[in-house]
Amino acid sequence: VYLGIHKSDYAEILMAQLRNLKVEGDRELIATAVADVLPPTMTGADLSAVVSSAILRATSRLCEQADRLVSQWQLDQGRDVTVDEVLRSWGDDEVEPVVALYDLLAAANEATPSLTEEELMKYENLKNTMNVM
Repeated sequence: VYLGIHKSDYAEILMAQLRNLKVEGDRELIATAVADVLPPTMTGADLSAVVSSAILRATSRLCEQADRLVSQWQLDQGRDVTVDEVLRSWGDDEVEPVVALYDLLAAANEATPSLTEEELMKYENLKNTMNVM
């Protein structure tokens, strides 16, 4: 069953998917900015993939930060330091990835829609035909 989502719904869907994430900035503004750059052939699963990719980017950035601190601490302390030591020194807020607008925009630019324009039109026509009955 194809229910269809319209491009005008993208921001609301993205806001729902960002609801439980730590986000840098205003969720509504971020979701709207990302929705504006997405093609009209995205599905709900495609939008979810964009958010997942953005989370991965934020997590990678956090890991890189921890690795840099390991290197710095090793220089400062003249001994081997583990990532666990660095992470234990961080507060709860510091170990949670923060998704930024640029994470979402980069993910959106790399996303491949599940539907082509032709498929979207076919499904929309089918939906309209079924609604007439």
